[in-house]
Amino acid sequence: MIKIYGTTGCPSGKQAVWLCKAKELEYLYIDMMEDPKTMDALVSYIGNFRSVPQILVNEVHVGGFEGLVNTSTKENSMSDKKEKNAPSAVDKLLDECKGTMASCVVAGMDDKGNVIVRSSMSNLPFMHWMLNRSVFELGLFEKQNIANQNEKTPESKVDAEAK
Repeated sequence: MIKIYGTTGCPSGKQAVWLCKAKELEYLYIDMMEDPKTMDALVSYIGNFRSVPQILVNEVHVGGFEGLVNTSTKENSMSDKKEKNAPSAVDKLLDECKGTMASCVVAGMDDKGNVIVRSSMSNLPFMHWMLNRSVFELGLFEKQNIANQNEKTPESKVDAEAK
């Protein structure tokens, strides 16, 4: 587990978080500005420090962002990667599509709610068209659902009395 002790607005702290996300590493970001006791506890654990972030990998102090990068390239001990479980429904769907398409745009949402869009080709106009078409279709779908809900909603006594 990687613990990143930083402060709001620290660019190196943001880079450390980005690196952990990119490598799918389990991490915990702790903002020391929110709780001053956290800083005192960290000083008692690693000693005085003058910069942030301060990073612990498996409870071992590696320094700041550069220490994290050096640790990841030297040992690859940061591969606390989440074990890949059985293939998800999305993985199965993608496997079924292999070899059947000339080009593909995949859009989805990860576990943290981030939207991810990937394209099998670097054809930006095609990808743009596909996304606009999807948004248009979703809009139609939502309008149709709202219309269906309005049709199915029975009149209440208040509505009947108002007429």
